[in-house]
Amino acid sequence: MRRFITLAILALALSSCASLEPYSFHYRELTDSSRVLKKTSGESTLVVRREPAFTGGGADHFFILDGDKVVQLDQEEQFTLHIAPGQYVIGSLCELPPFPSHQHETALTAQPGKTYFYRLFSSTNDICQIAPMSR
Repeated sequence: MRRFITLAILALALSSCASLEPYSFHYRELTDSSRVLKKTSGESTLVVRREPAFTGGGADHFFILDGDKVVQLDQEEQFTLHIAPGQYVIGSLCELPPFPSHQHETALTAQPGKTYFYRLFSSTNDICQIAPMSR
């Protein structure tokens, strides 16, 4: 019985670190301008959010735009940037010394006046992922 209670407490503790619904998190807007590494401007809006996670929590997560680091995000932070309409390669870059950095990229075609939402997240298979969100 004691073993069952211990396992139940452990399962509850670990499950609190995970969520299957990325929209359930409360994101705070990045206010530390020293972590903004590249300024952008344009007619399209891009909101990038880093989800909280146990896996990959100690890594530095950067949002990249066409191969350049734009911003470093901590867990539960979001950053809003404006970009010109056009084709981009956006991604997530994770650094956790002494391990090699890891990067995941995807294509974005930005239209004038549109807003795009992307999330940076970790999973058990890959600590550095990026995916679109509907809001």
